[in-house]
Amino acid sequence: MLIKRVIGFIFAFTFLLLNYSIATENTLENSIAKLMKVEPKQIELRKQSKGMTSSQNYLFELNSKKYVVKIFGKKCNPKYKLKEIEAAKTFSDFGLGSKLVAVGNKNSFYIREYISGETLKYKDLKDDKVLETLAKAVRKIHGVKNDASARGLLERAQKHCKKIAKKRIATPSGFESSYEKFKEMLKSLKVSNGFCHNDLNPHNIIFTPEGKIYFIDFGNSGYSNVYEELGYLTLLNGITGEKLERFLTVYYGRNPTSEEISQVKLAQKLVCFVSATVYFDFSETKKDKNIDINLRQERLDKLLKSSELKSISDCIKNGEIVSIKSRKKNLIKRCAVAFYKSFLEM
Repeated sequence: MLIKRVIGFIFAFTFLLLNYSIATENTLENSIAKLMKVEPKQIELRKQSKGMTSSQNYLFELNSKKYVVKIFGKKCNPKYKLKEIEAAKTFSDFGLGSKLVAVGNKNSFYIREYISGETLKYKDLKDDKVLETLAKAVRKIHGVKNDASARGLLERAQKHCKKIAKKRIATPSGFESSYEKFKEMLKSLKVSNGFCHNDLNPHNIIFTPEGKIYFIDFGNSGYSNVYEELGYLTLLNGITGEKLERFLTVYYGRNPTSEEISQVKLAQKLVCFVSATVYFDFSETKKDKNIDINLRQERLDKLLKSSELKSISDCIKNGEIVSIKSRKKNLIKRCAVAFYKSFLEM
């Protein structure tokens, strides 16, 4: 009898949840239709992959043109929503992001035009014209006047190191002392502030068939140190060596000084540590945590010393950097250790 009641409860709950979801989407369709000045039946939403936040993206087509809708989660801070929408408008106004079309009531969502293109690949940057286009685009956005502040490398490292400690996630031996070294090294990084995207990994850079560069996902955008952005951008897109000097020559509009080059290289090293903290934060399953933390650490130490572990540079060139959303935690671990190894060796 009890089993039947439980099954009945689950069925009723699922039914109500499904109907709530449908009602929510219908309300969204009505809101979008009103903003686009069309009938609700003309709006057919297709859910896109979910990001790391509670926000959700939808795609719809109207008059043979595609649009993207970003809906903020209910618990999203109103200041954060306004900040991202203003950043989206800034990138739109300067031709570096898709056109911002409309904003929903109380900044609950915004609509932008869909960009037809592919995320930037390492092979794309072998073409000097693409490299130059990217450098000019980044320089252009850094020159925009915007007062919205953004988290820097230190805040990101602090956030994930706290989570690692709280969740008792294993890290290689000496990781805590490396964190202290990271903070000391960060003091040597010069500050040159500008408006930054702050998450220019290849997935947030769109390269169109016409050869244009656009940026997406503006949640981290704000006024911060451009050296940190240049380090992040160049490292995660494999822009090193002669390619780095070429990029900086176009970025500055002149030959970069030796100090400017060394500062960007320092930023790359710092980004390696921050990236390691992010990947370690997402590297363990519940099953992993049932294993003694000392044993987990020994395994990471062994991997760190292994000759089979690829450099982060090779991982980037071969497209082997997995998303932290991947279910393959063993690959996330390898990326975390590879980033950490690069921090120790660069």
